[in-house]
Amino acid sequence: MSRAIADPFPVTFRAFAEDQPGDQWLAHFGRHWPALRSVLDSLAPRQLSAMGDAEVALRLRMPELVPAWERLSKLVDDPVAARVLTLADTMAPSGGCSQAVVDGVLVRNYEYTPAQFEATIWKSSLTGRRVIGVTAGLWGLLDGMNDAGLAVSGAFGGRLLNGPGFAIPLIVRYLLEVCSTVEDVEQQLPTLSPTEACNLTVADRSASASFFLTPGERPRRAPEVAVTNHQDVLAWTHFAELSDTVARQRLLALLVRTEPADEVIGALLRPPLFRTDYAEQFGTLYTAAYRPDGIAEYRWLGQHWRQSFDDFHPGERQILYAN
Repeated sequence: MSRAIADPFPVTFRAFAEDQPGDQWLAHFGRHWPALRSVLDSLAPRQLSAMGDAEVALRLRMPELVPAWERLSKLVDDPVAARVLTLADTMAPSGGCSQAVVDGVLVRNYEYTPAQFEATIWKSSLTGRRVIGVTAGLWGLLDGMNDAGLAVSGAFGGRLLNGPGFAIPLIVRYLLEVCSTVEDVEQQLPTLSPTEACNLTVADRSASASFFLTPGERPRRAPEVAVTNHQDVLAWTHFAELSDTVARQRLLALLVRTEPADEVIGALLRPPLFRTDYAEQFGTLYTAAYRPDGIAEYRWLGQHWRQSFDDFHPGERQILYAN
């Protein structure tokens, strides 16, 4: 799992606002497509299903996203990229993450290698609903919120499984585009098969929940809203040990029960929840807090970026990640 990266590793974290994909999204695509394409070139042909199958799956399961996908495909004018942009039968980055809801605020740490991180916040309105979130898969989202007051965050579920369906960033994107409440999410989840095991945390203005998603199985409510990178069965013990998923979940669950939101956010910026083993794909790349009043906060050590639908700040931040 280890891969050499420079220490410290500089990353430009960007934010842009574009209701429908256009020049700004195309610049985002140009920054990240070459690296993704090189990964695809290393795959065996059978590891990516046919374009026709992927398009049928998208039209059947997520019809509301089809116009946006068609616009993206037209912009890139590349059949391979158009296939990848369906995010069907593809895997998402698998790092170590911690996420929970406290005082109505969805909080999370995202951990992975900075060398394969898009590091982009996009404010969009693809389906008429305003959405802010951190991108993955070029237009999917690792986490985000919508103007109905719903926040959603996804994390790897710690099980070595792979099945037909969609990468979790597109599922997060879809839920934010079509849902307003936790109840809406719970009704939608059985129709959205993930390609791998993942944990989903959701919050609206009055409710919260976490769910365990597994390919080929019905979604299950997690016993606690605080989740990390395992489910009700500790299936991949090597990964669990490397990521300290059990210890992180226990600590986060305790904090959520006993501390206010700002204290929990502070704890996410300190060890053991904040991690710096970037070479092993377990370094914290950002801490996010999505508040029910429509404010998104992104934090790093010594830096803070506040965004909202009515006060959004496009631009760049330079972040240094050090092992």
